[in-house]
Amino acid sequence: MSNKVNFNIGLKLIWVSLFCTVPVLIIVCILLAGQQKLLLENSVNASLDNTLNFAKDAINQDFYHLKNEAKSIATDPKLRRALDVASSRGISSRLNYIAKIRPEINYVLLIDNTESIFSATTSNYANEAMGSEVLLGRTISTHPLFANVFEKKASISAPAKDPFLSELNLPLGYSQWIIAPVIVRGKTNGWIVLSYKFEQTMSDFLQKLVERLQNLNYAALSSSIIDQQQQVIATTSKQQSKSLTRQIKMILGNVELQLIVNFDQKQVLMPLAQQQQTIFVAFTLLILTLSLTLFLAIRKILITPLNILNTTVLKFSDGELAHRVPISGSDELNILGQTFNTMAAQIASTHEYLETQVEFRTKELSSAAKQLESKNTALKKYTHELERSNKELNDFAYVASHDLKAPLRGIVQLINWIEEDIEDSLEEQTKEYIVLMHSRINRLEKLLDDLLAYSRVGRLHGDFNKISFESFITDIFQLLDPPESFNLVYQGDIQAFYTLSVPLEQVLRNLINNAIKHHDKKQGTITVSAKLIDDCYSFSVIDDGPGIVPEQHQRIFNIFQTLKPRDEVEGSGMGLAIIKKLLETYNQKVKVNSDGLTGTTMQFYWPLEKTLRKLINE
Repeated sequence: MSNKVNFNIGLKLIWVSLFCTVPVLIIVCILLAGQQKLLLENSVNASLDNTLNFAKDAINQDFYHLKNEAKSIATDPKLRRALDVASSRGISSRLNYIAKIRPEINYVLLIDNTESIFSATTSNYANEAMGSEVLLGRTISTHPLFANVFEKKASISAPAKDPFLSELNLPLGYSQWIIAPVIVRGKTNGWIVLSYKFEQTMSDFLQKLVERLQNLNYAALSSSIIDQQQQVIATTSKQQSKSLTRQIKMILGNVELQLIVNFDQKQVLMPLAQQQQTIFVAFTLLILTLSLTLFLAIRKILITPLNILNTTVLKFSDGELAHRVPISGSDELNILGQTFNTMAAQIASTHEYLETQVEFRTKELSSAAKQLESKNTALKKYTHELERSNKELNDFAYVASHDLKAPLRGIVQLINWIEEDIEDSLEEQTKEYIVLMHSRINRLEKLLDDLLAYSRVGRLHGDFNKISFESFITDIFQLLDPPESFNLVYQGDIQAFYTLSVPLEQVLRNLINNAIKHHDKKQGTITVSAKLIDDCYSFSVIDDGPGIVPEQHQRIFNIFQTLKPRDEVEGSGMGLAIIKKLLETYNQKVKVNSDGLTGTTMQFYWPLEKTLRKLINE
């Protein structure tokens, strides 16, 4: 393992050295290759530009001759006389002669001053009949090659598709019109039109250009001419996928065209590729030589000392804490070994101390675990006793409130009998005592009912129902039979939702009833607000009564607690205790907000349907 570690260290050091030197060498090679490529491209481009300029000049020269020939034909006395006297007799043969000596001409037309075809060639250069009679008398103002080129001087149209070719059964392709005016007595009396086989003639010319470039050892593949709309109007063949393109602008008449030549990229750049390959081989040999030299030097200077240090560290890590690195000099590696020996001595001392502390802490943890286990047992016993006590208390409250109602009803009946028997002889004070007894019995009965309701909280949940909240609180308010001077206001955007309607009604009924019962005025407003907050509803019952002093905010939720004496306000003191216990059943709370002077806000939260179902099923 040590040899592998040291060998890896040597390789890393070599990589670091190469990382510092190789980028410089690469940059130098890239610069040299770029310079050579630039020189080669400049040389090739200069030669190609000369050849393309020669080709452009040849094309322009050819069109110059055609334009001059058209001008010469336009001065033919026979043509001028025919237009002047409006007689085309013998003109076709003259036009046929012109087409016969120029194979690059499709046809020749003589146009009169109404822009109509006055005469046309009837045969081509091969003496083949063309049936040009169909063209005579036709107006050519809409012809695509016309394009407003009729002027007082000779002109050349832009290359385009000629619809006359298909009518004359001639080969289709891009054509040009070379037009010259026929002047009679100083006025333009017509025009001579030469239909030039642009695509065919130029394609042949481009093919000869490619062959000439190939003969000059240029790797020409193809050539083409395109117009300003990037349409190919003459070409030798399709462009190859990997090729170098050279192009030059040329003007034919008033039209700007592009002459393009495509070259074999691989063959053109072959000298550059060979030169780059030579540079790559030299660079590779240089890197290998440098790597070998670095490896041998690093092996002698670093790997052997590191091997000794690595062996010592491995033995130390295997538990031989007394093992140390032999020191044989004062260089950096020996200083590192000496530092390791000092560290190893400190680790051995610390190890011995930690073993003593671990043994001591183990004993302490064992004792603490036994004490914790004893306390857990006691806590479980206490919890069990508390649960049993709470159950017995709830059962007692239920039994007491239920069983005490029977003798209480008997007392009420007995008082009624006494009142009936001595009704005629009752004194005013006795009547007051009887009324007071009835009041106390009713209060006791209400107390038993509330005590029974308190013991039942959490046992029965009822069913889930869809409630319209505004109608829900309105029904509760009306069932409480409030004074006519009290009114209910709803604030909120919650309308209908599914929930446990029974416990929610019990909470709202107690809160609204308290707001009415403890009000200090003859008229008042009870406001109920509702809104959705995160994963629960927030309900508030707000009154404009006397308020509750902050010191009483917690006390009022205890059982049998009232803010006023029961002789002033009837109540068992169980309503808010029932609300608190019921909300705690669903993991919710109720809180009071009042300064004790004006009004009270009782706010509580109520779970959503999915939360309630989860709580009930647990």
